[in-house]
Amino acid sequence: MKKTVLTLCLVLAMLLVHVAGPAASAEARQVTAWGNYCTNYTFFYMPSSFDNQTLRAVLTLGISGSGLTIEFSNKHGAEPVVLDHVSFAPVAEGTQSDIVPDSAQDVLFSGETYVSIPAGETVISDVITVPVQAGGQYAVSYYIAGQYQTSSGNAFNAVVYTAGENGDHVADAEVNGEIAAVVPYLRSIRVITEDEAAKAFVIVGDSTSSNAWPGMLQARLEEVGLDNISVIPRAVSGNRLMVDAESPFFGEGAVNRFDEDVYGTDGVFAVLIKIGVNDLFHPVTSGTEAFTVEEMIAAEEALAESAHAHGLKVYMMTITPFNGYESRGYGNVWTEDLEQMRLAWNDWIRTTDCIDGYVDLCPGMTDPADATMLLDKYTVDHLHPSDLGLAFITNAVPLEWFVK
Repeated sequence: MKKTVLTLCLVLAMLLVHVAGPAASAEARQVTAWGNYCTNYTFFYMPSSFDNQTLRAVLTLGISGSGLTIEFSNKHGAEPVVLDHVSFAPVAEGTQSDIVPDSAQDVLFSGETYVSIPAGETVISDVITVPVQAGGQYAVSYYIAGQYQTSSGNAFNAVVYTAGENGDHVADAEVNGEIAAVVPYLRSIRVITEDEAAKAFVIVGDSTSSNAWPGMLQARLEEVGLDNISVIPRAVSGNRLMVDAESPFFGEGAVNRFDEDVYGTDGVFAVLIKIGVNDLFHPVTSGTEAFTVEEMIAAEEALAESAHAHGLKVYMMTITPFNGYESRGYGNVWTEDLEQMRLAWNDWIRTTDCIDGYVDLCPGMTDPADATMLLDKYTVDHLHPSDLGLAFITNAVPLEWFVK
């Protein structure tokens, strides 16, 4: 009898092992680990064309993984752009733009080492099988043999070096060139990861976010062990909420680009909307379309509702004072009417139940002697943040947003 019971127990144990089996490995997926907003550089103040040059974009990835894909954009181009050779490599420790010798891997597009990006389109590379680490610096090098006017790109979130000599140098350890004013064509890098918790945090913003603080937030997350969350700044100088700005350089209005920039970010779990100051004073300085504060609040409510319908968390930041900021050829942009609009907008941000949280930057950054102005230490021009201002914004973001 004891033997029969023992045998039965063994059979049941084997059945349980068979049914449960080994723990299934997580399914690999792509999460955006680096990105920016590609704006139009054919207008305003932008550089010469690239001709027979190698460019090297040095950037930091926010997520670890076993491979990646790279997205290039010619969204604002009037003609196709050919990237004749592209490589990916880790940056050599202790250098700014050198790559580890013999580490460059060709980036392929449908099996080819070159790609033609049609006007108005984007392309995504084949998968590159290469281990990458969150917080690591990597280089995307690309050779452009033809002559094209720089049309699509951004001026932050990466540093681009031009090779000191013409020709194809994407595999060279050193490029020994100058820093370019723009990051042309490069839009996103998606990392392949089996980490089920890996995710992306998108910032939709203007020039108060097209700077260093999103990268500083990325570093802050890594310092506290949140190294599987990328911070993706889809921000551009001069950007407005409800309409495309008067200059193509300032980008499409947030309501017009929200779907592509937020929902087009793989693995996005939350969006921070930090925009609005240009909607206040651009109509005054350039005569462009103006809106009431009620209309702008309604637009943000619609964005929040849409994001929630996509399963995302929605956060905002209050609009800081800007009295004293001088626009080119106009002088101080501040008026009492604009101040009242700013205050009403901020009151809504603080009290609405249509978002999941907010950061009130005003109490800490406002001059106690004049509530219409920023403290001098936090700004370079009465609007944009100084180094101390960047640090203040970075540290004001609650870590609880990332661990819920």
